[in-house]
Amino acid sequence: MSVSKVSKSQTKISQSIDLDDILGREATPIERDRFIQEAIDFMVSRTQSGEDKNGKAFKSYTKEYAQFKGSSDVDLTLFGDMLLSIQGDDNGGEVEIKIEGEEAAKAYGHITGFKGHPTIPSGKYKRDFFGLSEQEAEFIAEGIRGEDPVQAREFLSQEIDQQNISEILRNIGLISG
Repeated sequence: MSVSKVSKSQTKISQSIDLDDILGREATPIERDRFIQEAIDFMVSRTQSGEDKNGKAFKSYTKEYAQFKGSSDVDLTLFGDMLLSIQGDDNGGEVEIKIEGEEAAKAYGHITGFKGHPTIPSGKYKRDFFGLSEQEAEFIAEGIRGEDPVQAREFLSQEIDQQNISEILRNIGLISG
């Protein structure tokens, strides 16, 4: 299998992807870097569209949290720190997508449904957003292969149009206006 299961702890959430295996040859450093960025962009876009890694809508926020946030849109973005903390490592033919440190604890809470949380019923608010399926990884890899480098971006644009991306970036403070 080219895509590992998501490994999760309160200090690190990660997934390894054997890009060489998916491509059927050794990936170039540029292809690995592009794959990492496309994979991160894909996960963030999918999450902010309100969908988990299995294509299902996230469970609603509690009424109190939606009021605090000022929105009932479930996008796992209050300040954007958790999603902005997703990083990638190039380990040769294998790439790793990960969240580490303080933001990993937040991600762990969402992924596990706040397992062990002192005041939130465990499992009730599970929002499993992190990771790629084998099919998603293959599609992104196809987009970075050879002469068609924009295919994965075109796929992402089908999910979220440019206006929504601009709104998302404004909401998390990356652009003004």
